[in-house]
Amino acid sequence: MNHLKQAWRQLILRPGFSATVIVMLALGLGVTTAISSLFYQVLVQPLPVPEPHRLVNLGNTQEGPASIQTSFSYPMFRDLESQQTMFTGVAAYNNLDASLSYEGGAFNASAVVVSGSYFQVLSLQATVGRLIGPQDESRIDESPVVVLSHALWQSRFGGDPNVVGRTITVNAESLTVIGVAPEAFAGTELGVRAQIFAPLTMYWRLQPNFPREAVGNRGFGWVRLFARLRPGVSVEQASAGINTLYSVILRDIEAPLRTMPADDLPRFLQGQMTLLPGARGQGSIEGAAQSLALLLGVTLLVLLIVCVNVANLLLVRGASRIGEMAVREAMGASRGRLIAQLLIETAAPVAAGGVLSVVIAALALRAVAQLLPARLADALTAEIGPLAASFAAFATVAALLLCGLFPALRTARTNLSLAMKGYASQALGGHGAGRTRGALVTTQIAFAMVLLVLAALFARSLQNVARIELGIDVDSLVSFSVAPRQNGYSPERTAAIYDRIEQELAAQPGVTSAASGAVPLIGGSDFVWTVGVEGLEDRGQVESRFNVVGPSFFSTLSIPVLAGREFTLADTTGAQLVAIVNERFTRDYGLGRDALGKHIQFGGPQALEIVGVVADAAYASVKAEVPAQLFVPRSASGGSGIFSMFGGSAYFYVRAGVDPDALLRMIPRVVGSIDATLPVGNVITMRRQAQDNIFLDRLVTILSTSFAGLAALLAASGLYGVLAYGVTQRTRELGLRLALGAEPANLRALVLRQVALWAVMGIAVGGCAALGLGRLAESLLYGLTAFDVRAVAAAAVTLSLVMLAAAYFPARRASRIAPMDALRNE
Repeated sequence: MNHLKQAWRQLILRPGFSATVIVMLALGLGVTTAISSLFYQVLVQPLPVPEPHRLVNLGNTQEGPASIQTSFSYPMFRDLESQQTMFTGVAAYNNLDASLSYEGGAFNASAVVVSGSYFQVLSLQATVGRLIGPQDESRIDESPVVVLSHALWQSRFGGDPNVVGRTITVNAESLTVIGVAPEAFAGTELGVRAQIFAPLTMYWRLQPNFPREAVGNRGFGWVRLFARLRPGVSVEQASAGINTLYSVILRDIEAPLRTMPADDLPRFLQGQMTLLPGARGQGSIEGAAQSLALLLGVTLLVLLIVCVNVANLLLVRGASRIGEMAVREAMGASRGRLIAQLLIETAAPVAAGGVLSVVIAALALRAVAQLLPARLADALTAEIGPLAASFAAFATVAALLLCGLFPALRTARTNLSLAMKGYASQALGGHGAGRTRGALVTTQIAFAMVLLVLAALFARSLQNVARIELGIDVDSLVSFSVAPRQNGYSPERTAAIYDRIEQELAAQPGVTSAASGAVPLIGGSDFVWTVGVEGLEDRGQVESRFNVVGPSFFSTLSIPVLAGREFTLADTTGAQLVAIVNERFTRDYGLGRDALGKHIQFGGPQALEIVGVVADAAYASVKAEVPAQLFVPRSASGGSGIFSMFGGSAYFYVRAGVDPDALLRMIPRVVGSIDATLPVGNVITMRRQAQDNIFLDRLVTILSTSFAGLAALLAASGLYGVLAYGVTQRTRELGLRLALGAEPANLRALVLRQVALWAVMGIAVGGCAALGLGRLAESLLYGLTAFDVRAVAAAAVTLSLVMLAAAYFPARRASRIAPMDALRNE
């Protein structure tokens, strides 16, 4: 109890010191907790299901992990499901964009179609009603039921337990609600928070433009599979068993596939079955593992700087308490008791910093969410849950030991005779203590240098990304999507409403043009199809990205037409089958200036004539090299095959001379005036779309720069504290130097030389360490390597200026000591 009273007394008597420690630890622990929470949610958090470690994802590989294919055909799934013996069950699913209507309201929803074994394999029970089971998929198109997510049940249905039996409209189909999924469960795919679940066999009714032949086509891969291991069965045993079955299934596939050349066979009908860990579900964010691991390492460095800084402050404070410690020891206090007393005193501000860090962590997570695309931000939990709070508590205890134990040991190790004579500095270790404090300052500078170099590398990398020529003028351009086929529109009515939306938007004040395409540009969607090119028959089918677009598409996006023309309203009639290619297409396939008039075989028996060549422009990604692209007019979208798959939804682009934010508000109003039941989705400026496409680059750069700035300020404050204490301890010496004729400039130089030594050592060590860490992060950099001289130089100059600024006031004070005051205080 006496220890606690003394700790509270120290907290009250030294409010400035305590506040400094609390703020520094709250910042260090807060950012570390926030990034560790983000790291856990994205890369570690298992699915909220029983025994998630027994789940495995099914894939196929021919050449190792880098070439794993995760899509299988529907017949292949049924074969595996019915014949396997190594799992308690195999489940299949596919994502579905849905338009949901209920009681007069319509909105877009994220849906998943699941096999009857889906919830059984996950071992889940319904909150209300029941979940989809084998009885709900006996026949194709004949199970019009739906399960609501817990979040949708709460937000749209008020948590009404009588929701079971009600009817909702999904993609123009009436489905009966049979249950509500468990509260924490929102699907098995990272970044996709499912709001409704429907039977897999209903996919063709809910997605009418999806090829019907996929029901029995063994070569059409579109479902993703996972399974649960039987008790006592290892992954190795299951892998051997499933591959034995897989080889039997491949031998029994229908004749047309057996006679196909090996290179033309679908990927999942070649190679071997691979079992991947399924505890976290499916899907990943490219580059997230390395980026978040790097950010977590950066925040741990910040926390280390905080701990070193606090340790230095405690050493300085301990020097002023040598006399007190000596008296306590003389009165019989043991060294262990003194150490315990000092640790308890330190624990009070450290604990306060730990509590405050939870608030800072929550604020930091919300700030991070603003840098993420909407789909990922929605899947991120910004609140600090029990696990994150436990991490904060553990980190607080670790910080207490890191920053409090060594100063307590040093302070409690007093020299009684020297302390009684008043020589506190000698009692604390004399020059040895000074070297210790100097080493801690050098360590802080080295850590700050590491973070500044990394921040400079990522800042330069982001600058290189910003210089990429997209081929599209993203300013004053807004995009949005509609999906009429999900509302039950016929192909003809869908095409008509596309035309009307374009016309109505183009007629709005300030709007200069509007156009549409089936594939969202710079949206991460990468659709590849094989085409036959006239004159290249010897090369067979070649690959090309494609898009189904409307009139004025290229002029709206400011993509120059280099030869020929762009599509017009006349092309939408389908009287003439035409196509446009980009410049990369002509280069890759040797068409050159002779591209116009050539024919392309694509998606149907009739050839398309090339009527235009356009400049290269970004397709799916900002950073990826522009691929060969083929554009076809919307006239073909009502047909069969590939066109029917991409005619049910469209992404519109609206260019205007007004503020893009005004367009964001105007677009839903205009579409609603055309059809109030047609939900508008993905309304976003193209500038923001481009930023979302490189969100990892922006996230790493902004956070690493922020953390590096914080580290530099912490290092500067640590340097300032040590120098200020050193000047105070050397007041008599400095006063005597002035009395004996030393110039004030010489005394300033005396202090600054010490700072320069620490800075040079810290910058050198930190620079070398940063180059090593930069090599690990090199794959995240764009257009430069880790050995970037300008980045290292910028970090060194910045840190040097910060250190000089921190040293200025202590050095200035040292040069202004009055000799008589120094001698009077002796």
